Amino acid sequence: METTIMRRLAILKAALVTACLASPAPGQGMPENIRQQIDRHLIGRWSGHVDFDGKTTSERYTYKWANAQKKNSLLFSLTTEGYTETKIGFWDAEKKHFVVQSHTSRGDHWVTHYDKFEDDKWSGHGSGIFDEMVWDSDATLSWPDANSLHYEDLTDGKPWVSKAKRVAKGQPARNIDEKKILGEVEAAHRQWDAAFDAHDAVALAKLYDVKTDVYEDDVHHRGRKAMRKQFAELFDKQSKIQQTTTMVERKVLSRRIVIETGVWNNVGDSDPSRPTRGRYSCTWMKKKGKWLIVHDRSWGVPAKK
Repeated sequence: METTIMRRLAILKAALVTACLASPAPGQGMPENIRQQIDRHLIGRWSGHVDFDGKTTSERYTYKWANAQKKNSLLFSLTTEGYTETKIGFWDAEKKHFVVQSHTSRGDHWVTHYDKFEDDKWSGHGSGIFDEMVWDSDATLSWPDANSLHYEDLTDGKPWVSKAKRVAKGQPARNIDEKKILGEVEAAHRQWDAAFDAHDAVALAKLYDVKTDVYEDDVHHRGRKAMRKQFAELFDKQSKIQQTTTMVERKVLSRRIVIETGVWNNVGDSDPSRPTRGRYSCTWMKKKGKWLIVHDRSWGVPAKK
């Protein structure tokens, strides 16, 4: 069934593109300011996310002219979780609308007519079928700045909000849900804090990769077993030690790798030779659905006076 739908979409897209290329009237009456807005604010590759019904989904898409010389019709292709989407947009000279016809790989179809054109947004109305639901809603396409693109409507009575950033030329498009990834790493970080304060060396060690590589100042620990031993010895010697982390920052490098930096502070430490404050930099990697520390570097710093 899905193969049949994909084949039909491909045939439809090819037919529409052929019609656009064969058009004898470049622009088909499209106002020059509309064409300039498309060039300036739509053409290019985009990466972002959709917030709908309490769920955030990542997406990536591309806008391009069907014919770069005539610039009379706009093509759109999107990839997201569960389906792909194809659109073609063109100027309706009679109604003075910009019309967007949309189809997805799962059989959805709808049409949006934009009839209000401002410097920073287009507004209009759309209707059709989406996710087996009748869709009929006002719609707004806006660009807060040169590298941002937003779309909003109501789907099944709920706000559908899409926000994307332009992907720079030469930069690979990333279909990454950073909000979700950072939330998962934050949860793993909290597990680490809770296990440390509970003096649970076993639980702490499970948050490190089997082949983790850790340096505490100049002391090297390699592997999960070494970390379990190190924590067990620490808690045996320092029965009241507790730790907090502050100034935590994270950088998402990919769906599976996050860099984290921060400051650690210990209290209840009775060993005067150990620093009570320091900095760290660690690498989290997602393996088999679980975030683990694969590299960790920490060092003591003088306590603030």
